[in-house]
Amino acid sequence: MCRMIFFLALIFLPAALFAQDEPAFRVPDYSSINEMTSDQNSAFYYPKLLKRYKENDTSLSPREYGMLYYGYTQQKEYSPFSGLTKEDDALRAIFSKDKLDDNDLKAIVVQSEKYLETFPFDLKKLNMAYIASKETGDSLTANIYLEKVRNLAMVILATGDGLSKETAFHVISIPDEYAMIKMLGYDFSGDNQLSGDNCNYLGIKYNTDNIEGFYFNAKPVFGSLPQAMK
Repeated sequence: MCRMIFFLALIFLPAALFAQDEPAFRVPDYSSINEMTSDQNSAFYYPKLLKRYKENDTSLSPREYGMLYYGYTQQKEYSPFSGLTKEDDALRAIFSKDKLDDNDLKAIVVQSEKYLETFPFDLKKLNMAYIASKETGDSLTANIYLEKVRNLAMVILATGDGLSKETAFHVISIPDEYAMIKMLGYDFSGDNQLSGDNCNYLGIKYNTDNIEGFYFNAKPVFGSLPQAMK
């Protein structure tokens, strides 16, 4: 199997995403999310939601996925600056090969799962686990990861269209910005700009949709910068 498939596979996101007449975007209210996910009497109490997510509960609603993704920023385990990890080193070693066999694919799933134990909502690792499982014929595991990555991507897409700072996609990590570009079917051009108001602008290569780039609001990341610099 060619290793490049991991960087080209899509999650079949809606083609009509940018053709909405009157989009009703839902920008995350972190204060409200924190209040609801920290209340033990709330239906969105975070430990219970996270337990359901890790147990692969397919009944989780879009709103619950939103609480999981954006609520993760209020958990002590959250770190937008995770940096390089041993799991990443192991994955890089696998992807340095020109061709991947079944053992490599199984190793990708294992290493991705190790990483996801620390950061369970990393879109790229979820996508990799999905593709590798699918290629080995493990449809049960593949469907689990497909369900998760698609639902999380849809949560982000519900926050905006990415075409301006005012309608930026809201993410909780910088890597998720690049993963979203790939899952939408575009290629990053190398143009990366800080645009203010907690936003990054990432340019994309020529495409028939005539979209030059997307804005991403990474408020939790920018909010962590002062603390990280102490």
